[in-house]
Amino acid sequence: MLCIEYIQMKIKILDENSGNPFPHKVTVCSTLGIGMSPYSTEGYAENDQAVKDTTKKLAQIIGLIPGQRTMDVGYGSCLAVAETLKELGMDAFGLDSQKGLDHTRFDNPTFVPPYFNAEEKGIKTYCGTIEELLHPKSQLKDQKFDLFTFWGSWDSAGNNFAIS
Repeated sequence: MLCIEYIQMKIKILDENSGNPFPHKVTVCSTLGIGMSPYSTEGYAENDQAVKDTTKKLAQIIGLIPGQRTMDVGYGSCLAVAETLKELGMDAFGLDSQKGLDHTRFDNPTFVPPYFNAEEKGIKTYCGTIEELLHPKSQLKDQKFDLFTFWGSWDSAGNNFAIS
């Protein structure tokens, strides 16, 4: 017997004319040292407060409510999104394929079923790939989440995006 569960999803597309909380301009500084990427002063590079402010706006726009479970995918060196969602009353988690990666655990670094890494600032962080979230070896396979965020900025150069 085949069972299919359909989940109703809301889709909201924001642009600069609909209350987009992201910066509307980018000034790229090219006076950096050799081997460094261009840097935007309007982006979120090393600006946790700007990330937190924008996360709060996005949470309001998409109608998050306290108690919902959220997963920040690819948080890297910045847990500001997950931290803000936790401050807003969410049960926040983080997933990154590199943070806490134990190379002896898996032969193939592209195959990393999520496993618990550490608790940082009240956020349970996991090492693993989103592609293997439901793998039988994943420690998150039985978890359900109300929201996944993919927050990024390409080389922290101001080309910001958030997918929720």
